[in-house]
Amino acid sequence: MNPSVIIDNLGYLMVGAWPDGPVGGLALTLILSGLSGLASAALGLVLGIALAVSAGAARAALTAGLGFLRAVPVVMLIFWTYFLLPILFGVSIPEIGTVAVALSLVGGAYLSYGVAAGIASVGRGQWEAASRSASTPGAPCASSSSRRRCGPWHRPSSTNGPRSSRTRRSPT
Repeated sequence: MNPSVIIDNLGYLMVGAWPDGPVGGLALTLILSGLSGLASAALGLVLGIALAVSAGAARAALTAGLGFLRAVPVVMLIFWTYFLLPILFGVSIPEIGTVAVALSLVGGAYLSYGVAAGIASVGRGQWEAASRSASTPGAPCASSSSRRRCGPWHRPSSTNGPRSSRTRRSPT
């Protein structure tokens, strides 16, 4: 292998034909990664919450749709988005957009199951404690008339911090 070929074309490998032509190379890879990463994070969060709270036919339809997106190879999804989106919507979609959409759909489908699993992993007691306390950072306690604050966000003014496990109170 002749390394002079890589060295001579290093600029093209990094940014493609930009500024005289389209972006390519490493710059295009980073742009596509960033766009599809942000879109798949938002899509995965929304679909994951929907998957966690839905039931019945809605959950079955969502599970089938997400399972389909996870099962189809990414290259095939890119092919479908490149040729089917213009036919379905009657508009010309740029190539970079179709790749970003396909990668976002696949990434969002995988992330949605992670979000749903995270929500499902919260125990019943934690849900009950959160709903009963309904505390926000800095909100005063409902059951206390003193200046003491609820939650881990603010320590009570009567103590200098949490007690150590070795400190014992005398029963008085």
